[in-house]
Amino acid sequence: MTRSNDLEVLRRAAEGHLKHRCALAEAEAADVSRLLHELRVHQSELEMQNSELLETRGQLEAALAGYTELYDFAPVGYFTLDRRGVIQQLNLAAAHLLEDNRSALTGRAFSDFVEPDHQAAFADALHRAVIGANHEHCELALVRKSSAETPLFVHIELAPNPNQPDATLRAVVVDITQARLAQEALLKHQETFRAIMSASPDLVYYVDRRFAIQYINRVPAGLDIAAVMGTDATAYVAPEYQSMVRQTLHDVFETGRTGRFEVLARGEHDRPTWYETIVAPVFNGTDVLYATLLSRDITERVEAAQRHKALSQRLVGAQEAARRHLAGELHDRTSANLAALGINFEVAEMALKSGDWQEVGARMHDNRALVQDTEASIREICAELRPPALDYAGLAPAIEAYASQFSRRTGIAVRLECSQTAIKLPAHLESTLFRIVQEALNNVAKHAAAKAVNVTLQLDRETVRLSVSDDGIGFDPVRQSETGGQGIITMREMAEFIGAGLELLTRPGNGVRISVAIPCAEQTT
Repeated sequence: MTRSNDLEVLRRAAEGHLKHRCALAEAEAADVSRLLHELRVHQSELEMQNSELLETRGQLEAALAGYTELYDFAPVGYFTLDRRGVIQQLNLAAAHLLEDNRSALTGRAFSDFVEPDHQAAFADALHRAVIGANHEHCELALVRKSSAETPLFVHIELAPNPNQPDATLRAVVVDITQARLAQEALLKHQETFRAIMSASPDLVYYVDRRFAIQYINRVPAGLDIAAVMGTDATAYVAPEYQSMVRQTLHDVFETGRTGRFEVLARGEHDRPTWYETIVAPVFNGTDVLYATLLSRDITERVEAAQRHKALSQRLVGAQEAARRHLAGELHDRTSANLAALGINFEVAEMALKSGDWQEVGARMHDNRALVQDTEASIREICAELRPPALDYAGLAPAIEAYASQFSRRTGIAVRLECSQTAIKLPAHLESTLFRIVQEALNNVAKHAAAKAVNVTLQLDRETVRLSVSDDGIGFDPVRQSETGGQGIITMREMAEFIGAGLELLTRPGNGVRISVAIPCAEQTT
């Protein structure tokens, strides 16, 4: 009984154990299935992640290849330098700048390629980039391996490498040789331009729309360039011309067309000066940005024109005076004789009717004398207008003939000194010099109270010199210039007409000496 109970108990225990084992097995099978599912899910996730990683890797490799190509073929040089300036890495453009391959350049100091005069500038920039961790810039000249005469100028920018800020620097190097040469050429051209402008006798300047001077090559003596800059250009023009100048400048800015004016303005040492000015627009696109003015001193031309106008007026007056004088001479020297001739002819006519031949003969004899006197008077008048000797004999004989006639008429002795009487001068010179002698002798007769006159004529291959001096009472030249002396003015103008100057020497009680010198080539005899 006991044994069967034990077996039953054992059986029940075995069955219970089996049920427990089955339950465990079922539980383990469920866990394994669940784990296997999880593993399969994780495997799928890993495969998907791997695919994404492979795709990303491909993209990164493509990007790296692209950036590497950009780096290598960039138009500027890229360097990676250590803190001592030794080259760690460089692109193709950088190797081209240093004229060597990359493998030969890696590990070399960048300073080896810098011109000696620029070594200190590079070292200073490198030091500041390392210590200050800032971007540093400088311009350097690099040594060229080739035989080029022009150094290689570069602009270099140094900055810490963000990936290794304590170890390396990045350097960007740009070739600025052409820009540097162009800048140097521009500076030379500017120096040449300034030299030309400084040497120019003309004023060259430009103004803005407010007419303020922005540039001027020089200023008249008595002004300062710094003080003139920025001032109103019209302020230096005479008040009566300022409105016209402003209108001209305004028209240039508004129309873009060139303008021109002549004005009286402030010149050297504040002397009133005539300027001829050309105004040209300077465009910025279609707008007129500035007006450039070129002003030339035309004072001599204006004064010469004024003198010419005055001379022309005096010439007209002189012609009228000459006509009046000629009319007076003809009247005084011929009218009385002609009237006497008329009376004699009337008397002779009556004598003919009465048969008084003796009276007719007397009247004819008297008429012959009157005609001869009239003829002589007309010859004298013609000789004064144009001496025949001037045409067929020359200047010296013409002066001598006129001097003899002058002496007979006035009683004043005239002496002519000329060692080369046969030389012929251009007709206009001979005529003018003769007129000067004629006017000088007339002045002596009217004003000098002289007893003798010396006329000297010297001729050589380069200069004609004429002088007329008397022993008369003389005069004060200062007072004469204030009161005006028509004779002296006339002689001076005749001298200027042939390109000569007239010199006057006199003082009260010491006579007068007038001298004229004319550059002139000798003519044929």
